[in-house]
Amino acid sequence: MVTTPISTTSSITPKIASNQLMNTKVSEDDSLFHICDRLLKRLGQYKPLKPYIESAEMLAEYSSVKQEELFNNTYKPMDNAHTLNNENTNSRPNSTLYRKSSQVDSRRASTSSFQSNGITNSTINNSSIHSPSVASLHSSDILSVANNQNIYLVNIENNIQQIPTFNIGSLPPSKSKDPVTTLWKLFQMGAPLCIIFNAIKPQYKINVVSSDDIKICKKSIYDFISSCKIHLEFHDEELFTISDVFNNGTFTLVKVIEVVLTLISYSIKIFPSVSTAEPSLIKNQPIPESLKKDERYKIFREFLETERKYVYDLETLQDFNAQLLTQNFITINESTTLFPNITEIIEFQRRFLISLEMNNHLLNMDELRLGSVFINSYNYFKLYELWSIGQTAAIEYISKLPIYSNATNTHPNGDKLIIKNKMELQSFLLKPIQRLCKYPLLIKELYQASSPSSMYYKELELGLEVSKKIASNMNEHQRKVENEIVMKELVIKRVANWRGYDISKFGDLISHDKVIITNNDVDFVDAKIFEISLFEKIIIIFNEINSQGVIINNDDTSSSNMEGSSSGLKITLKKNKSTLNHKALLEKESEIQQFKINSTHKLDLKGRIMVSTITTLQEHYSSPRSIDIKWESSNEHGNFNLKFKNEDIKDVWANYLSQYIKNTQGSNRMSRPSQRSTSVSSQLSESTSNISLPTTASTPTMKNNLRLSYGKRQQNRNSKLRNISETSQMLEAEHRNISESFKMSIPPKQILVRIQKGLDFHSILMSNDIKFEQFYTLVLKKLHTDEYLRLKYQDEDMDYVMLEGEDDWEIVKDWIIETNQKILTIYAF
Repeated sequence: MVTTPISTTSSITPKIASNQLMNTKVSEDDSLFHICDRLLKRLGQYKPLKPYIESAEMLAEYSSVKQEELFNNTYKPMDNAHTLNNENTNSRPNSTLYRKSSQVDSRRASTSSFQSNGITNSTINNSSIHSPSVASLHSSDILSVANNQNIYLVNIENNIQQIPTFNIGSLPPSKSKDPVTTLWKLFQMGAPLCIIFNAIKPQYKINVVSSDDIKICKKSIYDFISSCKIHLEFHDEELFTISDVFNNGTFTLVKVIEVVLTLISYSIKIFPSVSTAEPSLIKNQPIPESLKKDERYKIFREFLETERKYVYDLETLQDFNAQLLTQNFITINESTTLFPNITEIIEFQRRFLISLEMNNHLLNMDELRLGSVFINSYNYFKLYELWSIGQTAAIEYISKLPIYSNATNTHPNGDKLIIKNKMELQSFLLKPIQRLCKYPLLIKELYQASSPSSMYYKELELGLEVSKKIASNMNEHQRKVENEIVMKELVIKRVANWRGYDISKFGDLISHDKVIITNNDVDFVDAKIFEISLFEKIIIIFNEINSQGVIINNDDTSSSNMEGSSSGLKITLKKNKSTLNHKALLEKESEIQQFKINSTHKLDLKGRIMVSTITTLQEHYSSPRSIDIKWESSNEHGNFNLKFKNEDIKDVWANYLSQYIKNTQGSNRMSRPSQRSTSVSSQLSESTSNISLPTTASTPTMKNNLRLSYGKRQQNRNSKLRNISETSQMLEAEHRNISESFKMSIPPKQILVRIQKGLDFHSILMSNDIKFEQFYTLVLKKLHTDEYLRLKYQDEDMDYVMLEGEDDWEIVKDWIIETNQKILTIYAF
């Protein structure tokens, strides 16, 4: 039989195929909110249903109040985080961000009978606030706001269908319920469905029983379904189940709505159509002139209309997915790759749209609760993480689909596709992430147009920060996914020689880019371009090499006289005024080529810098794409500059290194002057003896081999490092006194650990495969102390490198085994 289609279901009539489907105009008629609102009005014209609709409204209002109590605990200040688990979840924060719950009128008393049957409680009582302990706080859920306050965004129940209503945000003061929840509550009573059937088929009347007992309500729903099958010839796939009626989900609700719309279409006289509300009217009255002039009204209308279009496009994608599966164009596994968790995303975005619709048609824009919508949606935006993982693979796979692979000979069923154009399908797949990144821009416009004295200004401000956090988290997640791909390329295809290092000990890849490295320790130096990888624990610098293993020179072009090839850029710190303009032009023209990574070039490991060895990281407003890095070890120190392709990449480096020192050594070591500098503690160590930046023949007074780790000792070195340097010489003398025969006498799989603490030396013979905790305990026992000690080990370059945990110890053990070391030198302090 023919059903009345609704544009919000997965079982609807397929959307009309169009070459310009992305440009399809969408109105409020396509919004589930307005579909439910109009259906309630149609049913309300039939007098026997009016009492039930009034009761459903009161139940929906009650659910909204309960939900408001839950939402008041959505965020907590970090200084109160330790008391989260002991707080009453119904308590309200002492804040003006949330309105007090509106007083529920005396009519609510009559809802008690419906509450007792479990219709309301079955949903409300299953909803909970998870109040995590401090130990479970995740950094991505911590929001830094004004006045250095950190707020933890507490996650509401992960299952969005567990919240009491279909609205996510807090309601404006002038509204107490949404029509979607009201219609849902109406259907759960069972009796209204029987009344609708009896109005259509009075000759086959169903016995109508109004009861508080949920079993009787379910029996009425069963009678309705059975009567539709017997007397209206509905098939099972065209109907819903009893559990669908009680399921708090938009997809199951729409199945019920679809059946009801089909029934009432048989009797237009009893259930006359309701005209769509005029967009120029609010509550059947013309829009006030004051509202038309309010910039917030225009901005919000744009927000709402674009959100309707976005939800429509998601539903189009879902319909297209179903079409491809039905016609066997793709398998279920391929569907998962192309359209990951699209059902969950649509479920959330429909509710998000319902929340926006609840803020529409306000006579006073000061009542707008858009900030609350974002605050309480924070956890659900994480659904997009899975979508972002499959996005790249999906777009690559599109070109391989038989329906799109041949541009000249189209597929025989190609004309029947909802989305015919391959490029348009790519646009549909990219739109979800693009929409997330657009939210902060839209809410920022609204925030800037709002007055600080408006009722929910602080709430809107927090909502803006949350929207930025959502976009930031998504960008970070995508970056990690992309870095995994880059890492596979480095390991499998590009790096010719890792010099024996175990890359599994480096930690996750944070960034891989081309940078210009300049030594800051001298007045005149060539800049050189390297590919460089920032891992969690180490920075790796690479030389590009050709197929013959010869290093590709990236600094042959002189910016002053244009000598040599044009494969790179030479930067001089001594400025020649006659060539400044020409140099600037050259830099601008070659910038794209400079930082472009050629994936066909092999890479050879040039040097390493332990992340834990940097003493200062400084960034400047005057040079927004650069950072200065200073390092210092027991023997030497240096200072160099990294210039990145853009500010975004620079920010990734600066933010990670800043956070690293904050987490490991405390905020007292941090320093952020007015020029955006950040202090980080560390030292530098290299995999080879140096990282060279060759100089030109025009500077004969300079060393032939400038090291990135420029090691010029200075008299102003601090006393602690000077003590390390002096005592290390004594340690080296002791070490030389150990004969080769003694080394050979050390049993296999064991190592002699030489420990220096102050001017004293100690030795321990131990297994070379023990855990760090065991190793550390043996060191403390040998030194007869139980105080906390920090350890450094001496690597193959005679540099002292921090030994802070199991990961560092694993690197040491690998080095010991690979180089057949028998003696390990440790400095304790």
